[in-house]
Amino acid sequence: MSPLPTCGLLEELCGHEWRQKVILVNSHWDERVKDNGKQREAGLETGYWRFMLSEGSTMMIINPDQITRGQPL
Repeated sequence: MSPLPTCGLLEELCGHEWRQKVILVNSHWDERVKDNGKQREAGLETGYWRFMLSEGSTMMIINPDQITRGQPL
């Protein structure tokens, strides 16, 4: 699966620089994998999310406590 098919639609809706407005978020990996998701995160950064990151999107990890307390990103 690739992020490319939706690029045209997002550009139409959000403007030419929509990629810089995207935040790619991952969460709860500390509960699922032994290395706190670092290996999986590195895989996303160099694989599936590589295109979006190279176009200016941001990647961040959300602590589960932030989600339950409703803290802003």
